Amino acid sequence: MNQYFSIAGNKIPIEFKSLYEEVSETFERKVMGAIKTKKENKNEKNKKISKESYHPRRLHKTS
Repeated sequence: MNQYFSIAGNKIPIEFKSLYEEVSETFERKVMGAIKTKKENKNEKNKKISKESYHPRRLHKTS
C-alpha cells in the first residue's frame, strides 16, 4: 500500500517527502533573500534621494 502526504490538496508519495522539504527550504531561503535585497535596495535609493533633496534651512535675523 502506497503512503502519501498532502500539500495544498495534492497527494505526494512519502518517498519524496525529504526531497520536497529540501526544495521548499531552498526556495524559501532564496525568496526571502530576494525580498530582503529588494528592501535593502529600496532603502538605499530612499537614503540617496533624501541626501540629494536635503538643504539646510537658513534662519534670517529679523530686527
